[in-house]
Amino acid sequence: MTLSGYSAHADQGGLINFVLRMLCKPRQVRLVHGDDNAKQVLQKAFLQLGINAIIAS
Repeated sequence: MTLSGYSAHADQGGLINFVLRMLCKPRQVRLVHGDDNAKQVLQKAFLQLGINAIIAS
């Protein structure tokens, strides 16, 4: 699924809550925007919640 119009500038908690509230959970979340450290922190947070998150190259 591709989302249009969702702000890429949402804070980490906002992005995590957005995914957690989805009725149909994604099989994978691809992190494609942001600095490398921020993407790694967000990926770790998703993984700790059991959400498969990858950092796209």
